[in-house]
Amino acid sequence: MAWGKLGSTTLGATADIISIDPVSDVTNHTILVHMTSSGAADPSIRFNNDSGNNYARRVSSNGGSDTTNVSDSRYQMAAHTSRDSFTVHYAFNLTAEEKLCISFQLDQQATGAGTAPNRSQFAGKFVQNAQFTQITNVNDQGGDFAISSNLTILGSDGVESVTVQDGAIFYETDTNKSYVLYNGSWTEL
Repeated sequence: MAWGKLGSTTLGATADIISIDPVSDVTNHTILVHMTSSGAADPSIRFNNDSGNNYARRVSSNGGSDTTNVSDSRYQMAAHTSRDSFTVHYAFNLTAEEKLCISFQLDQQATGAGTAPNRSQFAGKFVQNAQFTQITNVNDQGGDFAISSNLTILGSDGVESVTVQDGAIFYETDTNKSYVLYNGSWTEL
């Protein structure tokens, strides 16, 4: 599956929102969030700027027991209050289906090698049928997302066309055979 960059936003000033709009209507999304904050921040994803109670999630923090949030107004992606974190989300954006997400977060906890970082795993869903076309990272706590906080979206529809030029060589590892493309036909070497 080939992934392409759908958009990226890096803050030039402190803010409580980082957004990418529009997002291409591909099926698979990888959402990368690097967030630094001034004060307590609680980063959460909203799809299509929907703040209704259309989100549910399950989280495990540092290998502990699961906790859940249901009928929430956002897909909360923080298990700890942190000033520096990195989160990777995978979201499946299929029309007429709930949008399923799985996420992994790492946050600094404290500076220096004397403190291990926190890790969290999330599973969640957004229960709207229409494909999302906007992704927003929102903060509803007292702090702000700091300058250089970033939201990047990668996407794939699972099918990419590739143009292969004459003279290309293909090696099949299962059969241990090599082929060359000539005039649109593959010929064994």
